[in-house]
Amino acid sequence: MRAPDTTTWPYARLDRVCSWEHLNFSRQFRLDWYPDTFEPGKSPEENLTRLEREAVQPFAPNQYTRLPAPWMGWEWRGLGEGQIIRDRWIVVGTGLLFLQAISVKEDPFPEGDAFLDSLRVTATESR
Repeated sequence: MRAPDTTTWPYARLDRVCSWEHLNFSRQFRLDWYPDTFEPGKSPEENLTRLEREAVQPFAPNQYTRLPAPWMGWEWRGLGEGQIIRDRWIVVGTGLLFLQAISVKEDPFPEGDAFLDSLRVTATESR
């Protein structure tokens, strides 16, 4: 993986951020793309294991689940101060996609779950 970048992901260069926040409904969605996070030549399963060990497990020990196919990633669902938080870390080739949907407890934001579940991620390699 790349050298640490303390301003973003602990071990990757942040390339793109997309964030949406609806203040009237206290809903948020965040998408972060970290290209070249993983070493070329490693299998998706090796990258997934490394992601789990170095990022997901320290963040949410024993509180996360593996995403179902077609995704290669992990999901954590939890409660913050008055919030419902859904985080997903997805391996895409040598890159990492981080997705987050947040809402207040009184407004569960099922559209956030539907949006997360509707995404399909494909990797292309340039030669």
